[in-house]
Amino acid sequence: MSGQSKTIRFQIPAQLDALVQLEGQVLALMSELPKTPKNETEQYNFTLALHELCTNIIEHGYHGSRGDIQVALTLQFKPQVIEALVVDSGDPFDKTAVATPNLEEPQEHGYGLFLIEQLVDDFKYTRLPAGNQWQLKRILS
Repeated sequence: MSGQSKTIRFQIPAQLDALVQLEGQVLALMSELPKTPKNETEQYNFTLALHELCTNIIEHGYHGSRGDIQVALTLQFKPQVIEALVVDSGDPFDKTAVATPNLEEPQEHGYGLFLIEQLVDDFKYTRLPAGNQWQLKRILS
């Protein structure tokens, strides 16, 4: 990224009860921006996308086994962009195995990736030798 930016790096255990930490970290980073209704909405939406991603990693990548999730959140100031780089050592992800949800019929599961793609401007997955790398990017201005 070009321009001035700030990055927060942290690690959480791959456990659902640890996901509460995500909101505080996104809030801490976005507090660098003016408090406006638009920025509050962006903060909520980005936190939701990040939460959905980490939930999927825990449930489908680790399947209840122990592990960690590494997160680097970066806020770029000009232009304003928030980005998350998430790394885990869980099972590989196969997007072709994930069906697009039918929004006409209610279902209990299967909305996570669809929701993430709606909430961010760029969503990338890369399989690395040691695990998975996920990138979420939202353009704020």
